[in-house]
Amino acid sequence: LPPHQRILLLKGEEEQLKKNIANDPAWRQVHENILRQCDNISPLPAERIMTGIRLLFVSRMCLGRIFYLSYAWRMTHEKKYFDRAEKELLAFSNFSDWNPSHYLDVAEGTAAVAIGYDWLYDSLSPASRTIISNAIRTKGLATSYDTAYPSYRKWLSVTNNWNQVCNTGMLFGALATYEDDAALSLKVINRSIASIDIPMKDYGPDGAFAEGYTYWGYGTTFNVMFLKKNKKVF
Repeated sequence: LPPHQRILLLKGEEEQLKKNIANDPAWRQVHENILRQCDNISPLPAERIMTGIRLLFVSRMCLGRIFYLSYAWRMTHEKKYFDRAEKELLAFSNFSDWNPSHYLDVAEGTAAVAIGYDWLYDSLSPASRTIISNAIRTKGLATSYDTAYPSYRKWLSVTNNWNQVCNTGMLFGALATYEDDAALSLKVINRSIASIDIPMKDYGPDGAFAEGYTYWGYGTTFNVMFLKKNKKVF
């Protein structure tokens, strides 16, 4: 695999984004809106607060926060964005678990932490890297193989958005932590590539999706992120 960053926005690709922002008002507006949202994030990191049987609200909040803060760090190198992203990464990594009984929670949480770990990798301390990588592998990837709870893995064979979201989260986690457990990462990557083909068949023949436009948007968003790969990675 190429060095970090290797998920979605590869190392050095920020330069093209900066050119787009400088030359196109629409790109500049999106960029400035992301920075504005980063500046308005609550100073408190996420807490493990369940809503019924779900941790999904927290996982999704972390995905938005970490994605934006990591982007802001890469684009501006303002330390406030790095510090805030690291705080969020460590807080989520230190949760007791990522609620594998409702696996969307694990999937979105793993995607969040994987993006932050990959995008901030060069600047993270060895101690932070260890905590975050261990969390991705034990609270994310490993739980998808836990034979004590086979119901966790139903998403591997379904045709709905669960397949797309969960496979994307696991793929990102595997790519982010490849150096720390290559065997596990390769196992996850190969499984994800085979599994995500199942729901993609349901878009035929003209792109519609059986779950309606809301879940079409949810599943397709993650499916597109899954497919946003580079020949340097796969």
